[in-house]
Amino acid sequence: MLKLRYRDKDYVRRRDSDSITLGRDENCGIHVHDDQASRHHCTIEAPPGQIRPYRPQHQRHLRKRAPAPTDVLVQREEFVLTGKGTLTCGQPAVSTKEIVEYSVLTT
Repeated sequence: MLKLRYRDKDYVRRRDSDSITLGRDENCGIHVHDDQASRHHCTIEAPPGQIRPYRPQHQRHLRKRAPAPTDVLVQREEFVLTGKGTLTCGQPAVSTKEIVEYSVLTT
């Protein structure tokens, strides 16, 4: 199970086909209020919490922090979320309030 939290709202994904798009477009599953986010920044699939850029040629990047206190810059590649952490669109978590928290729970 994948739990996401943004601006005091929880999003839970349980099935293999359950995905959500993160971006600044109002039609995204998680509408991020960040000028550095693309309209459709990335798609998060669950389980296992795999994240992929919305477009392969995507120019903006995503930052992941978990569990170490350093950000990991992700550009144009897929990666799998594990444990707990945060996602931000383009800027370090210390530089923005627009943070998506995640938690991957095994059943």
